[in-house]
Amino acid sequence: MKKPRAPSLVTVAIMTTITIIFWVFFSVYRVLSTKIIPDTAPGILEPILVDLDSNTLAQIDKRVYFERGSIQQFLLEITPFPTLNKVESSPSLETTTPSAELEATGSGEL
Repeated sequence: MKKPRAPSLVTVAIMTTITIIFWVFFSVYRVLSTKIIPDTAPGILEPILVDLDSNTLAQIDKRVYFERGSIQQFLLEITPFPTLNKVESSPSLETTTPSAELEATGSGEL
């Protein structure tokens, strides 16, 4: 009498299970057996200077500070916008500042 043969799907499932068990075992072994040596930059290991630089502290007061609404007006004054001339024969680009456009239209708000 012939013995019934196991289906190929069962054989694949058994081999996959065995492979996963070995994979997990060797991964855990590798993690537990290797030592991690952190790679640090030499600049991090140097001691920190505790002296205050008086020149740098004096320059803090000389910095430019903007109020909350003044930054938008400052950016509008320094940023040129290209506009197209409305001459029909030869269109060319000319740069104008947004503040000049606002003055021309008579509206001072955005």
